[in-house]
Amino acid sequence: MLAIAISPLRAQLVADGATNTLSNVTNTIPGNLTVGTNGSLTLLVLSDNALLTNSVNGIIGRNSTAKSNEVQLIRPTARWVMGGSLFVGSNGASSRLVVSNGALLEDFNGSLGFTTVSSNNSALVTGPGSLWTNRGSFSISTAIFSNSRSNQLVVSNSAALVSVGGRRWPILVIKCSSPAQVRGGSISPVLVFAAGPTGWW
Repeated sequence: MLAIAISPLRAQLVADGATNTLSNVTNTIPGNLTVGTNGSLTLLVLSDNALLTNSVNGIIGRNSTAKSNEVQLIRPTARWVMGGSLFVGSNGASSRLVVSNGALLEDFNGSLGFTTVSSNNSALVTGPGSLWTNRGSFSISTAIFSNSRSNQLVVSNSAALVSVGGRRWPILVIKCSSPAQVRGGSISPVLVFAAGPTGWW
């Protein structure tokens, strides 16, 4: 049986410092979803037949005290779809996202490292059919609020990252230690390593 849960405008499906695994459940949230508000070592896992939808933003590591928080999508039927943007490390450091084994993550804009204090964040998209799709843009170490450092994105093993109008970039590895952005396929500045069907760019 598939259970359906409707949550309040600001939801936290797992308490700070705890672990919660969603399986055979649909969660519909009319607002933001946060994993790691103030605390550390919070883990949310989406497993078999887990559908998580929220109408606004997804945030992993909201405040500066929220460190080493993580979301994992680990099965082909695991899906997280949001109406707004996903912040992997909003103000918190060492946030982590894993999309694997054919799972799906969909947002409007994706951000890996958002503010100066939000550093050492990582995202891994791996395995055939695994997809992180951004209907808008995707950025690493966004420069709007100064430079977030030492953030890393890895897309590997036939997985994909889609950004800007659904254009698919079969990037194998993007690794950044300085501010960089991927928008419509252009990558700047340097210290970004990516491989595609026509070679390295």
